[in-house]
Amino acid sequence: MRTVARLVLLVALVAFGLPAVASSSASAQAASAPAVSGRVLTRGGQLTSFAGHAQLLRSTLWCQGTFSPDGAMIASVVESVSYGCARGRIRIQRAHGATASVSVPAGNIRGITWSPDGKQLAVVVTHDNTAALYAVRVDGSGTQLLYSGYWTDAGSPEAEPAWSPDGSRIAYVGWSPVGHGQIYTVPAAGGTPAPFNTPYVDAGCDYESVPCRKLTFRAPRWSPDGTRLLVNASDTTWDTPTHPESWSSSAAILTEGATEPTAVRSIATSDEQPWAQYSADYLPVFWSADGSSVLVPNLVLRSPWSVDRSYTRTEIVSGRVTGVVRGEVYDWQPCPTGTCVSWPRAAKPRVAFTAFWKRTAFKHLRIAAKVAPRQQGFLRVEIQVAARGRWIPYLSKDIDISSGRVTRTAMASRDDPPGGACRAVATYRQVFRKVVRVGC
Repeated sequence: MRTVARLVLLVALVAFGLPAVASSSASAQAASAPAVSGRVLTRGGQLTSFAGHAQLLRSTLWCQGTFSPDGAMIASVVESVSYGCARGRIRIQRAHGATASVSVPAGNIRGITWSPDGKQLAVVVTHDNTAALYAVRVDGSGTQLLYSGYWTDAGSPEAEPAWSPDGSRIAYVGWSPVGHGQIYTVPAAGGTPAPFNTPYVDAGCDYESVPCRKLTFRAPRWSPDGTRLLVNASDTTWDTPTHPESWSSSAAILTEGATEPTAVRSIATSDEQPWAQYSADYLPVFWSADGSSVLVPNLVLRSPWSVDRSYTRTEIVSGRVTGVVRGEVYDWQPCPTGTCVSWPRAAKPRVAFTAFWKRTAFKHLRIAAKVAPRQQGFLRVEIQVAARGRWIPYLSKDIDISSGRVTRTAMASRDDPPGGACRAVATYRQVFRKVVRVGC
């Protein structure tokens, strides 16, 4: 009878969906699911998948946006109309919860990164002739100075901090005896910086003795196991003190103490994209949560004044491209449990736009635009001219439209644009695009 009773009870548990002993096994399997990377955060507050699906987030002003380790929060620099993305407060937006602001010491914010436990942010701030690395508590309870130095002193933080996965140290781009572009680390509790690497530099490579070869590294990202860094590596050979003979930028893996990185995928070269050196050198690169792939920028020249930017997801071992996403990428959402945190979708704004040339001593483009509901953001207006059977960008400007309505002179040109036809193309947060013929 006891055996029959136990069987009846087990059947009842299964029938009514109540937890049985097997549920603990299922929970263990879920907890041990491998980490993955989700969608990509692009400028304008948008999450984009590699399938091309885009979701607009509720917050509108994004600079240097970066996900917390669990993918449930985003820290970003609040964009300033006067200073762009360099100055301002740090905003902490939660996928499900209230948005908060964190104060940082005065100066230009040149990079932010999360601690592995999600309780602190490492922030590089420059002010006047000093550069400093701070640890800022997300709850606003305090700020700790980790290191500070004169702007061009060896080891002084220049930009782009990256907190190691074990929480013990922070990597950043700093100044070296031969200039910028060397990776240093400093203990997470503060202390003296130590070089993570010594990039190869020809003896006497000080822009006076040529020819000269020099390596610089930027945008460090720790591997998930914390043993290596993914960097944007720039390799330049100079034939005169001010003119590079050849150069290349690539996403590369850097081992501690190494002078030469291992390239994963090219970003740009002087042979293929001679116009892109200074654009390519400062673009971030990203490592997937499982360490198998990287996200690497790709540049395509639209005209002498405009570059199209996209990112390719590339497998490290095979070099195979497995996905492409367009736009200026800020971060790649980590999903440490194998399931990504969902973010609420914002309503698509209604945007109206018109434009016309007003001729005075200069040619002024007058625009009228309105966004409803009112929200902070920038309307990008680009003047394109018709040439050789296609539209080529000529002038562009970002216009603050946080007041909800703007009527103003957007840009001016002393010279007439080339070509026989012109148009103004207005875009807003990658959700609105309108074309207005404005003549030339």
